[in-house]
Amino acid sequence: MLTQIYLNKKGVSLENWLDANKSDIRGKRILYVLKPNMETNIIKFGIAGQGSDVNPDQSYARLKSYLTTYGRASDCKTREQKSACKYGVTLYALYGTNYNSKVEEKNSACHQKELYLKRELKSSILAVGRGNERTNASLGQILKLVGDSHFIKDNPTDVEKNTEKLKIREKKINYKE
Repeated sequence: MLTQIYLNKKGVSLENWLDANKSDIRGKRILYVLKPNMETNIIKFGIAGQGSDVNPDQSYARLKSYLTTYGRASDCKTREQKSACKYGVTLYALYGTNYNSKVEEKNSACHQKELYLKRELKSSILAVGRGNERTNASLGQILKLVGDSHFIKDNPTDVEKNTEKLKIREKKINYKE
């Protein structure tokens, strides 16, 4: 079940949130809504932690990569720098599900919700060579779509059907040889 981990329309510094809440996203697939401070009128949404359960910190690593790309607000040292500083990332929302190896990435609630957002926000997506998760839609519009009841459950894979398909595929491969 896709559950709210964090939501604040005013936002919070991503670096501060990660420092205080790493354990909240450990072992989870997440859907996030954030804004790079150096980009005006652009909000980014995306997913993380879609891989295997071998690394339970994939979601954390993905969010932390934004700090590498956009810098940390704490890098602005003086008062003058802080007032004009555009380093850092503002986090608005995080939703997630516990990682389940029986749920394929494409069937996860996070993935399905992301596709839903892309469809619903298609007219405001700014796919300028940087991916289609960047939008100039209002934060309110995005949060309304993220929080609605569409695509909130993971769809586990039927292991028996997949095993059967693999056996059939193996037979076809062996038959061709």
